[in-house]
Amino acid sequence: MAKKYGVSRRTIYNHRNRWDERLPQSRSKVLTVRVSAEDMERLDALARELDLSRADTARRVLLYAAGVYHIEP
Repeated sequence: MAKKYGVSRRTIYNHRNRWDERLPQSRSKVLTVRVSAEDMERLDALARELDLSRADTARRVLLYAAGVYHIEP
């Protein structure tokens, strides 16, 4: 490859390493949903009560509803 592009091997390695750093490393996926203003207010109230971010609260609500997340008594 280096010969093909007229650059050093080191340049190819550096480019490859920088390219690998740009690839998403996260295994999580993004979920976008629409909710009513009333549901958003309820979610925000719950987030304040639990002292969590909106995202963390929504994630826990979703996982709880799916039977994945269990709240300890």
